[in-house]
Amino acid sequence: YNASSFKISDDNMLVDLLKKLPGIEVSEDGTITSNGETISKITIGGKTFFLDDPQLASQNIPAKLIEKVKVVKKKSEQAEFTGIDDGEEETVIDLSVKKRMHPAGRRRPWAAALRRTAKSASSSMATTPTTVGSTTSPVP
Repeated sequence: YNASSFKISDDNMLVDLLKKLPGIEVSEDGTITSNGETISKITIGGKTFFLDDPQLASQNIPAKLIEKVKVVKKKSEQAEFTGIDDGEEETVIDLSVKKRMHPAGRRRPWAAALRRTAKSASSSMATTPTTVGSTTSPVP
């Protein structure tokens, strides 16, 4: 899908864009499906961001950075690693980001934006306190 074909605002995240794409559904709990197949991860240029958590990625990647959205079937990580097809496949959303987002022509400003977004999302998850007995400790 060409992301510019769908109307989004500057403050929309990837999840808002995905909800507009035909065949893609986002449930109330954040599970993403494409034509009934659950999305196992979101990649950018084939590289995984936000570990293997498509919900976290979709809620933290700004939609305005996205140029194209592709839904692809991939062999399992084990099959890719060993080169032996184990018959397992996963459905993945692979994103292409816009080449230039800044009028001054900075190279790949989206990369810095994604790093900041990933870092803030990871740090907010890591500092969420949990109660153990009567003490509070950070989540490992």
